[in-house]
Amino acid sequence: MTTHIAEQIAGSLRLVLCALAQKNIAIEIASQAGLRRPDLDLPQTRTVLTATRVWLPAIIPLAQGAQEHDELQLARVAHAAAHFLYSQAGRSTEGLKPMGVAVVSAFEDVRVDRLLCARYPGIRFWFARSAQTHRQSASGYFSSLIEALTTALVQGPTGQEPYWVSKAYRLFFAHEKQYGLEDYDGFRRIASIMANDLGQMRVQFNPQQYIVPLAYHDDHSYLWNFEQTGSQSELKQSIAAQLTAAPSEQNDSNGPQPKASHAMGSDSAQLQSVDATASVAQGSEAAALVAGRSIFLYPEWNQRARVLRENWCTVIDDAAYPSEGQEEACPLTESFHPKPLSLWLSASERAQMQRRQWQGHELDMDALIDYRGSQRRDGGTDPRVFLNPRLRTSTLSILLLMDLSASAADAVGDAQISMLALQKKAALDLARAARARHDRVAIHGFSSNTRHAVNYHRFLEFDQPLSASVFARVAQARAEYSTRLGAALRHATLAAEQETAERRVVIVLTDGAPSDIDVFEPNYLIADAARAVGEARATGVQVYGLVMDAQARPYAEAVYGLRAKQILEYPEALPRYLSLLYQQLRQ
Repeated sequence: MTTHIAEQIAGSLRLVLCALAQKNIAIEIASQAGLRRPDLDLPQTRTVLTATRVWLPAIIPLAQGAQEHDELQLARVAHAAAHFLYSQAGRSTEGLKPMGVAVVSAFEDVRVDRLLCARYPGIRFWFARSAQTHRQSASGYFSSLIEALTTALVQGPTGQEPYWVSKAYRLFFAHEKQYGLEDYDGFRRIASIMANDLGQMRVQFNPQQYIVPLAYHDDHSYLWNFEQTGSQSELKQSIAAQLTAAPSEQNDSNGPQPKASHAMGSDSAQLQSVDATASVAQGSEAAALVAGRSIFLYPEWNQRARVLRENWCTVIDDAAYPSEGQEEACPLTESFHPKPLSLWLSASERAQMQRRQWQGHELDMDALIDYRGSQRRDGGTDPRVFLNPRLRTSTLSILLLMDLSASAADAVGDAQISMLALQKKAALDLARAARARHDRVAIHGFSSNTRHAVNYHRFLEFDQPLSASVFARVAQARAEYSTRLGAALRHATLAAEQETAERRVVIVLTDGAPSDIDVFEPNYLIADAARAVGEARATGVQVYGLVMDAQARPYAEAVYGLRAKQILEYPEALPRYLSLLYQQLRQ
């Protein structure tokens, strides 16, 4: 590139940069031989930012017809401006491993890009074009995941992304919808959760070979202050590696590929350890992850002050169900063993049968009697005497939310079976019946130990097979702590909202009023639960309550409403009432 052309292009790009960033920033463009940074005697392959200057990689002059490269440089300049506007420079890397720094940086790149596009919508075209036309072969499995993630967040998902990418995409946009793009700390927590997932999957990361996947993104050195945390050597080598690697080196492996049991998309890729105890999260500064569990912050309604306290409750979610065969042996007791639903559902099922068919697995007794009678009278010849089920697309998704508080261990009835055992039996009975009828069902549970630790357990997910290990996990569920229903219900609603069925329902199985040891006002948590129910219904998720408490009417009506609750004076009838509710929902 001639000096004259380089100066012209640099001058034009600087005008764009200064206008977008609203500050005076100098630009230098590498020559084709490679411009060298003052502190690193290495050729560039990614943009490098400082507080007052931007180093851009070499480009092909316009005289050679390289319009795509002009668009790439514009995208690089716009991305640099996004960092100057919305990123804090030189953050500490304390508590982050090199892979964590890479994941957090990728989330930050997309966050600032989306903020800039919201301000200047036309810039979205520069980013999309550069992402499409300047894709490179990712150097290893980790790099391919980051490339798939950033591409999905910039251009939208294709539906073919690995599970890890789909989860990150879902969490990113759920957080953006709830809190907005300005919440850096929230997105950093999500990025830390996803980095922890990669660690659980044993994904290998080599800082010296990692290159930021999208060509218009920068090298991330602007975002971090490595010297503060003693991580300078390894992390700075990562930045140096981005600047030294030539395109021919980008096909090298990042190290051993993950084994099949940890590959994205496999069942075991969704697993996270849930054995370690949860540390207490304080206020809005909740920990990003707790021993493999995911952390979610939810508001809580203070009825007396008429204030919605943002980020008030911390829900600690199992995040993913364990793999098959990992549960401890726990034989089911005779009183708990799930059995098929009784004939309470048979009448409704008959309405779904096609009668008087030429063939089938069952006889249509009415048609058979008519046929035999017509044979005797006039030699009837219409032997369509079979029944066939009418196949239908699932239009119903049910999430059963079990109350696992300590009071659920209380025994009821002559058989002295606990209310928790009744919940387990009813939930599994319904799950078997719903799956047999092609409806979608999930079983979750919750208990709370103050607002800082609302424990949320996933025993059966909507897409998970109903196997013996699911029965074992449900059997192992323990009754402990308290009942902070509002936070758990908001989290259950978030799970139900992901379903695409025409009807999405959360059914709460509980034995008493919402309560917790850090709440002393009797109606405080009742009012919050009622508000959580209203929030769920506003999103199209219906909420019903089956309450095993004869004295529950006042608070049950306040929480669920007049028609969406059932008071069970005899808790032993829970399986029957749940089956009746399911029958009504299907009709």
